[in-house]
Amino acid sequence: MLFAKRSFESPKRSFNIFLLDISKQAFSGLWCHTINLTFSVLLQEQVSRGNGCEWYFINFICEIVFGILLSYGIHSIVMYFAKKYDILILQSGVYLSMHDAEYINRYEWEELDKHINYRVWFIQLLVWLMVATLAKLIVFGFELEFANEIIDVGIMSLQVFKGHPVLELLWVMVVVPFTLNTLQYWIQDSFLQGTDYI
Repeated sequence: MLFAKRSFESPKRSFNIFLLDISKQAFSGLWCHTINLTFSVLLQEQVSRGNGCEWYFINFICEIVFGILLSYGIHSIVMYFAKKYDILILQSGVYLSMHDAEYINRYEWEELDKHINYRVWFIQLLVWLMVATLAKLIVFGFELEFANEIIDVGIMSLQVFKGHPVLELLWVMVVVPFTLNTLQYWIQDSFLQGTDYI
């Protein structure tokens, strides 16, 4: 979907910059998946109701609904301070060293590949992982506080799969994540790319 999204961009990011942008989401997606699995087990033990599938489903839905909003809010705060104090290294999607950035107006959009600084990308990756982790911890706190109420929603939502554990697993681990991750990555890519700065 992100490749499809790129085809509609104007100006279109260079392929290398596009890959660097989406790689941040790939790393955070793997990281958040690990956190989701861990939190699902913790929530199941805490409440002693619902199975791992139901908790993973609820955890995933909460991450999409609230996590995107929180990560956007936290990311916006980081971008506000990066712009206010001219901290180029934190300006998402701009992977240039300070020297190259001074002459950014002279570059064509496609020429930026020659000036990519992978250390800057790595720092931005770490910042994005911290943003995603903080958003996930806030969502987990919400889930922990209202665990009894939200597990009822999870159990009720997956009731249709009662007696069909393979279908339930397929729905919870493949269909729902694929659909909602598509939406999540599209939205996150919109605010992680550096087009505005360029």
